[in-house]
Parts: sequence; C-alpha cells; structure tokens
Amino acid sequence: MLAAAFCLASCSDDDDNKGKDGNKPVGDIVVEPVITGNTDFGFSSGDRIGLTVTKADGTAVASNTAVSYADNLFTTDIEWYTDDASSQFTAYYPYSSAGSPATVSVAADQTGGYLDSEFIAAVKSGVTPTANAVSMTFESLLTRVTVNVNNQSDAEISSMVLRGSVPTASLDLTAPGVTVSDTAGAEDIAMYEAEAGETFVAMVIPQEVAFTIVVETADGNTLSEQINSATLEQGGVFGIRLDVWDDRIHAIDYEDFGDSFRYEGDTYNTVTLANGSRWMADNLRYIPEGFTPSANPTDDSHIWYPYTLLLPEGHSGAQVTQNEVVVLTDEESIAQKGYLYDVYAAFGGVEITPDNLYDYEGTRGICPPGWHIPTRADYFDLFGSSSRDAFESEAPSNNENAVFYDSEYKGGKISHVNESGFNFTFSGARMQNGFSATPVYQPTILSGFNCSVEEWYNEPGLCYYLTSTAYKALYDTATNTEVTNIQFFGLMSTFTSALYPEGRLSLGYTSFLTGHGLRCIQD
Repeated sequence: MLAAAFCLASCSDDDDNKGKDGNKPVGDIVVEPVITGNTDFGFSSGDRIGLTVTKADGTAVASNTAVSYADNLFTTDIEWYTDDASSQFTAYYPYSSAGSPATVSVAADQTGGYLDSEFIAAVKSGVTPTANAVSMTFESLLTRVTVNVNNQSDAEISSMVLRGSVPTASLDLTAPGVTVSDTAGAEDIAMYEAEAGETFVAMVIPQEVAFTIVVETADGNTLSEQINSATLEQGGVFGIRLDVWDDRIHAIDYEDFGDSFRYEGDTYNTVTLANGSRWMADNLRYIPEGFTPSANPTDDSHIWYPYTLLLPEGHSGAQVTQNEVVVLTDEESIAQKGYLYDVYAAFGGVEITPDNLYDYEGTRGICPPGWHIPTRADYFDLFGSSSRDAFESEAPSNNENAVFYDSEYKGGKISHVNESGFNFTFSGARMQNGFSATPVYQPTILSGFNCSVEEWYNEPGLCYYLTSTAYKALYDTATNTEVTNIQFFGLMSTFTSALYPEGRLSLGYTSFLTGHGLRCIQD
C-alpha cells in the first residue's frame, strides 16, 4: 500500500509538470525574442519588456509584467497554467510601470541616440503550455529616418533638424500599431549624428508628412529645404540623400518597404536572390538635378530615352537602321524600361579621367541611400561569366557556382533569370565607342533570326547594364598619349540562333560614353 501510494504521488507530481504533449515538464514562462523588419534595435542585458498573457476565456495569467532580458531570453517568474487552454502573448518595449501605454511619443532631442525613442511590440496567439521558450517576433511600430549627406560645401555640418512631423501617436497593442495624434502639433526633432558629417538618424511617428530639413554648418550658415510629401510606413525606413553646398541644400527622398522602395516619387520592385543579395527588379528612371533626357542619341545629354525597334517586312538580319528606331518617351514605357545613363550621369556628375577611373568602384552615384551601382564582382556572382579585367588578375572567366550560371550558355540564360523575379529589361544602349565616334541607338533587333522567345521580338537584343568597375583607358596607338576612350564593365545581353536563342547575360566592357540601363544593388 505504501509503495502504491508513493507511486501515485510521484506520478501525480510528474503529471502536473507535463505539457500538452504529456512528456514535457512545465515551469516558468520563457520568451525568446526575434526582431525583424527595418529596425536597428537589439535587446541588451537588463532591458525590460511589458508582458501580458491572456487565456482564450479572458483569464489574465500576467498583466503588464516587467520581464528582464539576459542570455538571449526573457525569463519570467510566471508559472504556466496547468490546463491545455491556449493564450495570447502581448509584449512591448520599453516597459512602462504605469501600465500598457495608450500613447507613444518620440523625443524632440535625439542627438544622444535615436534608439532611445524606438518602440517595438509583438503579439502571438494560440500559445499552449510548453517547456520550450515561446518565440515572439518583435517589430518596430515607428519609422526610421536616415539622412545621408553629400557635403560639397567648405564647412562641416554641426547639426540637423527634421521639421514638420507630429511626435505623438495612440497605441493599439492588439494589432499592434500606432495612429498619429490628430490633436498634437508638429515639433522639431534634432537628429542623431551616426557618422560624423555623413549620416544623421531619427525615429519618427508614421504619418503623412512633408519634412523640412534644417542644416547648420560650422561657419554659422543655416540652410533648409522642404521635401516631397510622403506617407511614412510603420516599421519602414525613410531615407533622404542630402546634397549640401555653401549656399543651399537639395534633398532626395527614399522609403524602403521590404519588397519594394519609393525613391523620389517613383516605386521600384526589388528581389532578394539565392546568394542573399537584394536588387532592384526595375531599371532606374531617376533624373538627377541639372540633367534632361534626350530622344536624340547624338546629343551629349548624358541621359537618353529608351527605345524599341521596328522589323521591316522581309528583313532577315540581326540589325536594322536608325530609321527603324522608335524612341519611347511616354510614362508607361519609361516605367517599364527606365532611362539610359552614361557614367558621368550615373556617378552623379563625376568627370572620369585616366587618373581616377578606378576610384569609384562601388559608388552610390544616383542610386538611393543604402544602395550602390553594381560592381563587376556583384554581377559576376550572379551570372558567372566575364571578360578578364585590365590587369589580367582573374584567371577563370567562368564561375560555375554563380546564382544563374548555365553551363550550356556559359553565363546566365535570360529566360531562367527572369523566373527568379530579376526581370531583365530590354532597354538597349546608346552607343558611342570613343570620343570621335558618332553616337547611335544600338540597332540589334530580336526576331526569329536570332531569338526563340516570340514575346521579345522587336526589342533591342544587345543591351548593357552599367557597373561601377572600370576596365581601362585607351590611348592613341600612334602616340600612346592621347586618350581616345575610357571603358567600364557592363552586363551585356547576347542573342544568336545557334548558341543563345533565349539570351545570354555576361560581363563585357564598353565606352563610358555609352548610355546604359541601370540597376542598383543594396549595400
């Protein structure tokens, strides 16, 4: 009898410490935080969240309980309940002892650190008792504004202020989400200087706002400019590139949504590829200040409109004449194909010479903040085929481990590349092979003569996408002193009926005077 009683008591105690599956002991609740989205925040030892646990029948297991972070976990003193009921976990940071906050505010002075104004929250439903940590995904409920500075003035920047946003919002932790206050007024926000003179950051409430940026320089100048109105997304990043001169500033706005971004009023789709790199899935169509696109390839405008081609009746060759070029200036075509840029325009008005042609590899140029003009290496990692560089330093011309390498095509096969969402676009090229050459729109046309994909017929078959990697400067062979051309690598499309009827992508080089399509890759 004693043995039976002992067994009964032991089994009973053991059952009380088992989870729903009957074999996991249950003790105190433990939360494992996962932080996702566009936030720089990370938990540090001693950080506290407010945790609420509510069973499906409305019973409160924990209500705004302060839980501290240590060793990658939030370990509580809250014991699991003994039944199999499910519950909802709600958590937020930073903790408020006054109770779950009804409002959220950002600091007006963030010069000491913008993350002090961050607010993140997580909700997880259908949780049942378990011996494992409950994984909760925390996301920012605010918007991070980042200003990247291109300072062309003679003075350093001493401070930067964002003007025009409301700093307070109501909070709903059931979603979770925030709604900007309709009664509070706008306030100035002094930004945090993340990189001396180069990057300024602030946390703001998501809202529709037309910011005014106010810059003070070390010589006592105060410069300001209002930028385009934008709707700030919860958990998003609103980026601004700011050009600064002695007497004025110019702001270019940018906002990242994860699978797309908005840049100077245009939205671009993006794709993250198998190697983890994130690319624009559309060609750039941004016109920098001081430039005007031209529909005439002979114009030295640095930016040109895209085009398509007409196939004359009975024509059977690979090329047509300039008479068959149809320049596309309508908004729909530009949205699809983007503009064609030479190196000068793409690099942001930089004069390239034989002395500096290798200095701009990986430059941001006219790409949005946090992105750059792809290097030869960026494209080589995707397509695995390239002409050697000017120094003959890379022995293999093929990389069979590249993301899109096709052994049959010895490069990327366009029909397969586009299955990934990369969306290679036939934007053509405005060709000028040296200072003395006559510029033309490249007239190779896709047809049954060289292409097996009928939906591509009449598109330009030889296209170039620009890289920021220089090849070399070419000199007059008679004197070896006069520069006749400077060449940069570009991603090139090739079509032949025998070898590449679905289009091959590889790296070659072309003149820096050529007008290229342009994609950007995230840093």
